[in-house]
Amino acid sequence: MSRRNRWLAVPAGIGLALAMTAYAFAYGPQVPHTITVMPSSATILCEHPDAVFATVLDQDALPIKGVIVTWSFTVSPSSGDRILQATSKTNKDGVARTMVKTTCAAGDRTITATAGGISGSAVVHVDVNRPGKGQTGAQGAAARPLGNALLATMPLTAETSPAGLPTAVALITLALLGAATLLVRRALGRR
Repeated sequence: MSRRNRWLAVPAGIGLALAMTAYAFAYGPQVPHTITVMPSSATILCEHPDAVFATVLDQDALPIKGVIVTWSFTVSPSSGDRILQATSKTNKDGVARTMVKTTCAAGDRTITATAGGISGSAVVHVDVNRPGKGQTGAQGAAARPLGNALLATMPLTAETSPAGLPTAVALITLALLGAATLLVRRALGRR
């Protein structure tokens, strides 16, 4: 190997190492970045189980599947309020679900979902005048979003969400790999 070829191999090796590093960072494990709890600002009935949902998104505003979400009341006027399932796992849409049952004590409750050190909360109002009756009509439908309907309520725009980041990193990685390959081929005397 000539001296010139050795010098070409050094930048090729550095380029290859940088490309592999960029690839590893671009496609590493998803980490919770935001959690949105629904229903937010809804009225629920006391002494009646009501569904609460949390959507877990990564730094690119993509849903994360299989994350364990821990539920709690961070503000409650009654020690009798209960979360029927203290933990739940997110589905393919990044949505975890639990059921809450409140007592007929007046006052708002703050329900918090926590995953990976990130928390999201929603304040719900309790209707103490109609204990135990199921919700119907528009209010009931709004209080129980399912799957993609929940995701549709979250405004995500290109300006506020860097969703193109993985694509850009992938393109840079491919360019670095191509350049490294050319330099190695040139160093080895192949064209």
